[in-house]
Amino acid sequence: HPSIARVFHYGRTEFLDYLVMEFVPGHNLHDVRLARREQRLDVDEVLRVALDVLSALEAAHLVGVIHNDIKPRN
Repeated sequence: HPSIARVFHYGRTEFLDYLVMEFVPGHNLHDVRLARREQRLDVDEVLRVALDVLSALEAAHLVGVIHNDIKPRN
């Protein structure tokens, strides 16, 4: 799915599990909101972001992946 970062590798050490993921340049929603302190996101922006997130979550769920940390910083 175009809105999901690729996972290149995953593994486990004695002390932790880890993922090596694609770097996605840009800003997260939290940072965008902070930069626009006095200006709300317009309805078109909110709908675009919401639909992208929901589409990505649906794609992940269809293959059995559950994201347990959905928030503006992620």
